[in-house]
Amino acid sequence: MTLGKLLMIITILAVVFTGIVVFGLKKQKKIGMTFLQSFCGILFIISGWVKIIDPMGTGFKMQQYFAEFDAALEPTWMAFINGLWPILDRHIFTFSMAMIVLEIVLGIALLLGSAPKWVARSFFLLVVVFTILTGFTFLTGYVPTDTTFFDFSRWGEFVKTNMRVTDCGCFGDFMKLDPRTSFFKDVFLLVPSIIFLGFHNHFHKLLKSSWRSIILVISTVGLVLFGMSNYVWDIPDTDFRPFKEGVNIAKQKEAELSAQANVEVLAYRLKNLEENTIVEIPYNQYLSNYSSVYADKTKWETLEQILSEPTMEATKISEFAILSDEGYDISEELLAHPGYQFLIVSYKLKGEAQYNQVMVQDTIYRIDTIIGADTTVVEVIDRIEEKKVMQTNFNWDKKFLQKYNTKIETMAIEAAQDNIRTIAVAGAAGIDQRTSFKQAAGVSFDIYEADDILLKTIVRSNPGILLLKEGVIIKKWHYNQLPNFQEIKNKVL
Repeated sequence: MTLGKLLMIITILAVVFTGIVVFGLKKQKKIGMTFLQSFCGILFIISGWVKIIDPMGTGFKMQQYFAEFDAALEPTWMAFINGLWPILDRHIFTFSMAMIVLEIVLGIALLLGSAPKWVARSFFLLVVVFTILTGFTFLTGYVPTDTTFFDFSRWGEFVKTNMRVTDCGCFGDFMKLDPRTSFFKDVFLLVPSIIFLGFHNHFHKLLKSSWRSIILVISTVGLVLFGMSNYVWDIPDTDFRPFKEGVNIAKQKEAELSAQANVEVLAYRLKNLEENTIVEIPYNQYLSNYSSVYADKTKWETLEQILSEPTMEATKISEFAILSDEGYDISEELLAHPGYQFLIVSYKLKGEAQYNQVMVQDTIYRIDTIIGADTTVVEVIDRIEEKKVMQTNFNWDKKFLQKYNTKIETMAIEAAQDNIRTIAVAGAAGIDQRTSFKQAAGVSFDIYEADDILLKTIVRSNPGILLLKEGVIIKKWHYNQLPNFQEIKNKVL
């Protein structure tokens, strides 16, 4: 699905809905206003719906924005705003759910013509927020990686790889939009949002006021429950991410890496510093003239390479890597494992690290040797001193530990009796952290390390459980929906 195709579908639906309202129900004479209500309402419902299928994904995307806002504001007088991000981060999924539900409810309200003044203002404010988010993402393409957003004096030419967030998340994982496209989409939406502010009294209105209110209340409650079912109680029924059930991770990774390796450099984007112009030089011309022309850094600045399109788009599967205690990538061995195996995925081991200085004994040995006429006497004198060292202790979340040492450990023990192994992987967790957690949880299986963003992509549960067979994802479970091993054995294996 592309944005062009989606907008075409929305336009057709808006035209049909407008025809029904104007000519069928005869609720409106101003066709233009009804079309705008219909178009914007349907757009918000669709964009919100593909996100409410996976609210955790929107939450993770917002965390990326918060991190970048924090870095951008820190050197400025607006740094006081940064105190807001940790608060939102602690309630990130509640925050993302609220935004998604508001977006869909506004879409429904526009179609119904409910509370015109409130809807017009809310629509405008939400579009402004979206424009700020996508605008920030797009404009960071002008900001060199070694500087911050508000250091305007150091802004340069647009370089795509400079963008701090590569996808706005406007349509979740259903459709990835280039930040530039997302930004201009939201700028376009500012036009109807401003029109709504000034002419909301011309909104069409369907049904009675009481019925419109009832529909909005029922919709809000239903959407909240549906959204929670997709991350609190279960994983999303519809999976737009690359790690779907049935995917062969090993083969897909190999294919994606091969496609990336075969990408060709077509040209270079260069800046002529003397003329202050941007030019694209074909690859062969660039190479043949590099030493004599383009190597002169006082005249030319290389901005970026222009690459051919890969035959296959790279996904997070390309970055699938599991690290051993020694730091080696063992993903190839894991994916080649014959038969079934359970992979327990935790993008974060819930707990807090405490750092304390403690005194430890440091023994120094002094050896005096006295040589006599017939014997040698060795006298050992111990001198004990103390020194300060930093000690790390982990206070693990008890409920999180319980998830591992009850249901998961029981499944692992029973699976082992059928020669099915269980291993776990934790996001950004060093060996000391993993060792401490394994001991505290009392589990028998090994816990390895991986990138936390990768693990967030694999399964929307912490912990989540995957059943693999020779690199193929057979089944995925939210922890709360994990059956006992006997059920898995009877229904899946």
